[in-house]
Amino acid sequence: MVLAGAEAAEVRSPQRADLLALGVERSHWLGLALPFDLGLLGATGCELATSIDVPSAQVADPQGLLGVAFPLPLDEALVGVELAAQWLVLAPGVNPAGLASSQAIGLHIAR
Repeated sequence: MVLAGAEAAEVRSPQRADLLALGVERSHWLGLALPFDLGLLGATGCELATSIDVPSAQVADPQGLLGVAFPLPLDEALVGVELAAQWLVLAPGVNPAGLASSQAIGLHIAR
């Protein structure tokens, strides 16, 4: 990730609604300990591993390609900030909630 520019993330999920969760916390969010077992909500086998501070809801194209770019301002105060990103995908039939999750990835803003 660069300080001035955009970070992009992709997932393949044809014509489904997806949410990219970008967060700054990986230990807690809204009083919940992270990772939070989404199986408690019917999403068996899924967990929320990051806070959702910047949600980005998208619908993939017919080929399943979905991209999200987050512009970053040229601001020295952002250097060294640690973020996490995780996809939450509507996936009917995969579990009672019809929700799948990716693993979270860590992002580090550098010069």
